[in-house]
Amino acid sequence: MAFVLPVHNEADSIAREVEVLSDYLANQEGQFEIHLVENGSSDDSAEVVRRMAAHPPQGADRNTRIFGASLENAGIGYAYDRGARDAWNGSRDSNAWVLFTAGDMPFGFSDFEQFRLLTKRPDLMFAVGSKAHHRSHVQTSTKRNVASTVYRGVRRLCLGMRTADSQGTLFVRNNLAKELAAQTEARGFFYSTEFIFWAERRGIQPIEVPVTLRPQVRPTTVRVMHHGMEMLRQTLALRGRAEREKP
Repeated sequence: MAFVLPVHNEADSIAREVEVLSDYLANQEGQFEIHLVENGSSDDSAEVVRRMAAHPPQGADRNTRIFGASLENAGIGYAYDRGARDAWNGSRDSNAWVLFTAGDMPFGFSDFEQFRLLTKRPDLMFAVGSKAHHRSHVQTSTKRNVASTVYRGVRRLCLGMRTADSQGTLFVRNNLAKELAAQTEARGFFYSTEFIFWAERRGIQPIEVPVTLRPQVRPTTVRVMHHGMEMLRQTLALRGRAEREKP
């Protein structure tokens, strides 16, 4: 499995997150990769990523390799796209998994552990660590909750999407991730929504698993109104594109 972690202005925290992740993976069965993709940072994140890739923490010795990349453009979608491409280009197994999550690992390992319960299903292609799952433990602001509910309704109405949380952790088979990434044009927060949309369009319904949201350890980069309006605009644009591309 390849973990894709976007890094944006996280020079003070990303090394610790990778150390904790590496220690955790050292006690798990399987081989893992961590792809750190710095994108448009104004701090020393690029140097920290370079150093982590060149000198991995001790926990990575047994079963984990760490890769680093830096991009000029800021945007979580840029990072997801680059990390996924690096992951599948370096893999010989089309059925391996790619995991997309934020660099601060907002759900700890709760999403990964719930996902692992599903992996014996041979037909599983796509799963989402979902804040909207009825067994999830999530505490967010009222404004954020209202915005999420409205956005879910807009996605359902405009795009027909059934996935309740389009901004959770994504677990995708390598071969499917490659195909969906080729269709996904968004390069900001909307990337995950569009990625899931194209999966549903193919008749693949992601399975949502519960998560536990960690207490916020750093200020969020999400501005509810600004990013909400931008994602609404992109939702409408995607609907238009999907209509034009109907077979």
